[in-house]
Amino acid sequence: MRQTFLFRQWVALGLVICLAGLTGRAMAQQPQDSPAAIGTTFTYEGRLADADGNPLEGVYDFQFKVYDAPNGGNQLGATVTSDNVTVLDGRFTVPLDFGGRVFTGDFRYLEIAVRPGKRLDAYTPLPGRQQLPVAPYALALPNLWTEPNSTSPNLIGGHRDNSVTRGALGATIAGGGAPGQTNRITDDYGVVSGGHNNQAGNNTGLTSDAPFATVGGGLANNAFNAYATVDGGWLNRAGGPFSTVGGGSQNKANHIYATVSGGLNNTAGAPGATVSGGWLNNATNIYATIDGGYSNKANEIYAAVGGGSYNTAGGSWAVIGGGYNNYIGGAYSVVPGGQNNRAEGDFSFAAGQQAKANSPGCFVWADASKTDLPCNIPNRFMVRAIGGVYFFTSVDQNSGAALPPGSGSWATWSDRQAKANFAPVDSQDILTRLADLPIQTWNYKTQEPAIRHIGPTAQDFQANFGVGEDERHISTVDADGVALAAIQGLYQLTQEQAGRIETLQRQNAELEARLTMLEELLKNQRSGE
Repeated sequence: MRQTFLFRQWVALGLVICLAGLTGRAMAQQPQDSPAAIGTTFTYEGRLADADGNPLEGVYDFQFKVYDAPNGGNQLGATVTSDNVTVLDGRFTVPLDFGGRVFTGDFRYLEIAVRPGKRLDAYTPLPGRQQLPVAPYALALPNLWTEPNSTSPNLIGGHRDNSVTRGALGATIAGGGAPGQTNRITDDYGVVSGGHNNQAGNNTGLTSDAPFATVGGGLANNAFNAYATVDGGWLNRAGGPFSTVGGGSQNKANHIYATVSGGLNNTAGAPGATVSGGWLNNATNIYATIDGGYSNKANEIYAAVGGGSYNTAGGSWAVIGGGYNNYIGGAYSVVPGGQNNRAEGDFSFAAGQQAKANSPGCFVWADASKTDLPCNIPNRFMVRAIGGVYFFTSVDQNSGAALPPGSGSWATWSDRQAKANFAPVDSQDILTRLADLPIQTWNYKTQEPAIRHIGPTAQDFQANFGVGEDERHISTVDADGVALAAIQGLYQLTQEQAGRIETLQRQNAELEARLTMLEELLKNQRSGE
């Protein structure tokens, strides 16, 4: 009893523990020559003396606790005991391991209690706590610590409750985290750079099925497949292998190689699908793409929507450039923009307002009239332009053709200011040439034989008149010119004939008058006999 009392008295009188040094079993900053495991154990060297400063010798039991304050505060980590420690000349050495979550870069305070060895007496706390170095085993920077393993240590920074799933390798949490919103890594080689409540990995319990997932920052983001990445934002999900969400809010890249660059509540829901931004856009088939806009859908493989709102590219390889409420149901079809256009047929095209390309190969160009312009026959070209249709074949718009508003025929450009090198025409010669021009009925080889046409061939027309661009086409302006010149020739002939007729008629009248006189004379002569 006396020994115990004296021991406790010594403690009360000021038994001294001197911190001689703390050395780590491994230095994280130094390269290792072997794959030895890096631990959280460090060596504590102390000195035990009586109240007069005389070193003690013998066998003692020690109890160690770590706190976050010199007085009061919270205990951190486990209580470590070391029994039957030999003290020689007052000096002793013990290994201590409080776990990887204790030394995070803040000051820590060591509370020590002792008792004689090989005894079951209660521990007697030593007065005062010993302040420990910030990193006793040289593995922690401020708010940064490591979790050792046999392959690649995990590096954890930020909030003290940030965590890496046990068994995961090479994980890095660079910082961030908050009470109740910690950052987590559940799979090998995952990375969370910062932010709050972010997760890299799928948390299935198997640390190797979603490796190399990365969250750059933001809030409540999750990269939960292999090589998936969320750069930042809020409530974003990269759920496919190699998928990416660049930022924004509530975006999802759910399949392999899927990408959402940003925006709000967008979904790339198929392999290789991409949504660049916007709001409520959904690319839901292989390699479908939406550049932006609102509430657009690309539902078939390789379909694309450039922007706008409420557009749906529902045909494979279909493209909608933008606009409002446009729809494609045919493969390889295009709606460049506009409003309420539909390209239902494969290889169809619908543009403007309420253009309806309902059959394969339809090309429908509708103006702003709020009336449907439907194409129901395959491979038909339809244009509605109530302001007229104008085609120009020169930069200065001084040549071309037009279909004026409400008109049923083409008007060709014939402005005097657009013409040059005028020369007179021999209308009689034109008439003669026209008389020699073969005129026949025939059908185009591309049409049914029952569909007949009348006129010359371009070759005969070119040979007879030598006008036009080539010998395979007849310009309407040339055909009209030949007809007008021939009419002038006919007019000249009729004028000449009219003059001759008038002369003949006068001569005939004179002859009739003379004949009448002769008949009267003859009659009188007969009467006088």
